[in-house]
Amino acid sequence: MNWIIAAVIGYALFSGTNIIDKLFLSRYKTTPLAYYVFAVTPSMLFIPAAIILGLKIPWPLLFIIMGLGVVFIISILLYLKAMQLDDASNIMAVWQLSPVFVLILSHILLGESLTLWSYIGFFLLLLAGFFLSIEHTQGIRIKKAALLVLAACSLSAVYAVAVKYISGTLTPVEILVWSRLATFMATTVIFFTMPKIRREVYDIAKRSYYPYVLIMTLFILGNAGFFLWTYSVAKGSVSIASVLGATQPVFVFILALLLSRFVQELKEDYGRAVLIKKALALLFIIAGLVALNWQV
Repeated sequence: MNWIIAAVIGYALFSGTNIIDKLFLSRYKTTPLAYYVFAVTPSMLFIPAAIILGLKIPWPLLFIIMGLGVVFIISILLYLKAMQLDDASNIMAVWQLSPVFVLILSHILLGESLTLWSYIGFFLLLLAGFFLSIEHTQGIRIKKAALLVLAACSLSAVYAVAVKYISGTLTPVEILVWSRLATFMATTVIFFTMPKIRREVYDIAKRSYYPYVLIMTLFILGNAGFFLWTYSVAKGSVSIASVLGATQPVFVFILALLLSRFVQELKEDYGRAVLIKKALALLFIIAGLVALNWQV
């Protein structure tokens, strides 16, 4: 599979997880940390998966993978907090700043460089993200929730570059399994050492079957998307794989638009100005994808 296509499909799947995040946090009014601890619970399934697949513990890279688990948790918690403050499509738009950090770090730490057409595509996609992340009131201002997302962006950039580094030794399947198990171990520690979070998780667990349906859907979409993204990073440029995330807010917007008639929590601003802004951003995304594929 073409690694660019793999990344785009991965981000389409991630958009489904964004919708679930927004729906869960809006409906159950729980803290982001308790929600995340509950959401990571199905990752225990990777324990038998590792045994069945005969995967060996990657001792030389174990500490890097464990560190990635912690970095991933912190970045996700910052993102979830921002998700409580703003529309899902706007949050994911600001997230598009992450590729700038990735571009810088990958060049410094990995010596990665891009072709002219790749740079053109990169900045067209980045422009789409900027275009979606601003709002017009009395001038242009960055939304308050963007501060949390920017902090998450810097951590996600570290995560992406580290995944590119270990992809030279581990396969995408191994990265998926071990990174998810590292995250599961970290959230297990949180669960047993923080009574307040444990009570919140129990409260969620005692509800109807609906939270479990959401979490299992999140588990499937999130891990399938992560596998495709990891494959893209391993086979291609981590900078381009990251900036292709500019497609994600478009997928989020489309999903929210389709589901908002049935799910009250997903209602957003669908006025004419918003639709025009998102349509123009989509044109930038298409132009960026064309530029990237011009030399692939």
